[in-house]
Amino acid sequence: MYGQFIESVYTYCHSDSGDPSGYHNVEAPHKHNIMCSSKSSWDVMLESDDFKKNNNPPIEGEVNTEPIFRIVQARERRVVLVLDTSGSMSGVPLEKLLQSATHYLRYTIDEGSYVGIVEFDTVSNVLSELVYISNNDTSRETLVGVLPKVANGGTSIGSGVLEGIAVLSRNDENPAGGYLLVISDGQNTNSPGINDVIDDIIDAGVIVDTIAFTDAADNELSTLSEVSGGIAFFFAGDSDISVLNNAFTATVTTRPDLSTQSLPITLYSDSLTAPRGDANVSDSVFIDSTVGIETVFTFSWIGDLIQVWLESPDGNFVDQSQYIIDTDTNIITIKINDTAMSGDWVFTIGNVNRISASQVVTITVTSKQSSDEDPIEVQALVSNPTIDFSTEPVIIIYAIVTKGYLPVINAQVYASVEGPDGITEIQLLDNGAQPDITKDEGVYSGYYLEFSGKGRYSVDIKVNNSAKTAMVNMAKATGSLPIKPESINEDLPVFEPTGMFVRTTSGGAFQVENYVNDPTDNLAPSRILDLSVLKTSYSEQSVALQWTAVGDDFNKGTATKYELMAASQYSQLLYDFANSRLVTNDDLIRGNMSIISPAGTRETVTIRVPTRGENATYFFAIRAYDEADNYGEVSNIVSANMEYIPPIPEDPGTRTALWATLGTLIGIALIAGVIFAFTRHSKKQKEKQSKVESSGNVNSGMDNATPEP
Repeated sequence: MYGQFIESVYTYCHSDSGDPSGYHNVEAPHKHNIMCSSKSSWDVMLESDDFKKNNNPPIEGEVNTEPIFRIVQARERRVVLVLDTSGSMSGVPLEKLLQSATHYLRYTIDEGSYVGIVEFDTVSNVLSELVYISNNDTSRETLVGVLPKVANGGTSIGSGVLEGIAVLSRNDENPAGGYLLVISDGQNTNSPGINDVIDDIIDAGVIVDTIAFTDAADNELSTLSEVSGGIAFFFAGDSDISVLNNAFTATVTTRPDLSTQSLPITLYSDSLTAPRGDANVSDSVFIDSTVGIETVFTFSWIGDLIQVWLESPDGNFVDQSQYIIDTDTNIITIKINDTAMSGDWVFTIGNVNRISASQVVTITVTSKQSSDEDPIEVQALVSNPTIDFSTEPVIIIYAIVTKGYLPVINAQVYASVEGPDGITEIQLLDNGAQPDITKDEGVYSGYYLEFSGKGRYSVDIKVNNSAKTAMVNMAKATGSLPIKPESINEDLPVFEPTGMFVRTTSGGAFQVENYVNDPTDNLAPSRILDLSVLKTSYSEQSVALQWTAVGDDFNKGTATKYELMAASQYSQLLYDFANSRLVTNDDLIRGNMSIISPAGTRETVTIRVPTRGENATYFFAIRAYDEADNYGEVSNIVSANMEYIPPIPEDPGTRTALWATLGTLIGIALIAGVIFAFTRHSKKQKEKQSKVESSGNVNSGMDNATPEP
């Protein structure tokens, strides 16, 4: 399946040696064999949940398996906010929810969408039917005006869900394809329960995004997202509500196909602490040339009034007349009227009342595409919404960085993960080493292993080009199928610098179950995927190998040792790796198998092989161990042929032409030298004669005489 464009590929390869048609070639050096340990396509599929334990057995008898396709057209975006207003949300939690919901309604949800609002406590209540978001602020402010201001009573998440579906179904509308954004901070204490409405969600065809507002939220809340194809988010309830803002925004920006206009791109989402006293605090955000339209800075806080100063890249402060101060929600908004200037925008924050206590201020900066040039965008996701710590204590975080359909490579990408014991930051890489699959395709990934307990973990992604290394890979489209080799346009530039940029987005959330604080090291190093032959030398009788170092635990830290094996048969390494020939330092010409580099470092060794010649072919594979003797899976297998390849014979005609050309060049150089020497001598003689004439000693009888040489 790595080359579906080949005409002879018409079926899945298999491992049944009795059927030569489609029999899998385990030695083919393509990506499928590398990634799937040389298993056939059909064997890989049989390992999936679709076919495990005899699921979906072959159909008996004559059955028409011709598929039926139903073509549907996407409708406009229809969203119902389903907000928890139970007693536990009273006070500061409700204030935070209102701040994020207000920002969403004013600046995130796109024109042309329909938005409704439902609240629920013991029962549910419709605050607004679907309202069309027009090109003025009236519809947005109408929705902001009906956001709930009071919270009390019990919690019936199921009731809110059913009310949301009803809003999408008004006037005999089909609710299918509509969205519910359900936000709750508590257990479902009043019927109907979450499980009671699952069938209603499936039958209605709605998609449910959920935000668990603190870890006290019902554990079944994320089930609503899982069964409907929605996204689950988690907000820990911090003073910094940037995670909550990012969750609201991601429900829109991850579905750009529902929009008829450009969507806001989040450039900055973080918090600063306004200190007590006369001191201020500052930070900056870089606005690049691909964005700048409808740029909005928002500052939200809980407490006493703050003051803000915003300085543009040219050193001028934005006029205070552009500041919108909403004291009801504690939000200051600054909208840049024209296209925002490219460069660093500096914002400074301080308390109005200098005796006020220090307070956390959340800053969000969004902007839209400013020209026909595609902006850089980021999408993120996690490998699994639920982790069973007792069986697989690891999760993979992905960030896809693109400019249009083209991947952005060499950017600095970090995942900020907030769990029960605080925030941990890990770097995501696009280097082709596990868990990454393909180098330089704009998909950055990393293992998260720093679990601190059971419960929910939220993920935010921050991307920048502060190192000025990021480039657009012009020759590869992210996520596309392989193209025919002959269709590659070699005239296209391969890489194009991006310039400075910053982006941030939400990566959703995951939940950890069955956590045990066990210090035992049960995690093995990652599998090495990029073992390769750098070169072979017939004269030196050697093979140079290269690979990327893995870690002690997956790709974290440093492994303890390598086990590099050699064999004269591919099958020996594939089926009996442990009994193959171990390569030791005695076999090396260069390098040292005892010196292990940190994960991500390129490793190189040069091996002297026993023989060389036409039939001397060697195969190599490697795996890494940690200090607890856990070992990773066997790497991809590479081969090196030691046959003598004579140098390309030289064409006598070429040699004659070369000497003729060289002779011509030498002749031209000699002639040029003679002309230069004669010209220089003549110039000196003229200068000498000029000096003699100026002294009055000129002999008139020699006026027409030729000067002596």
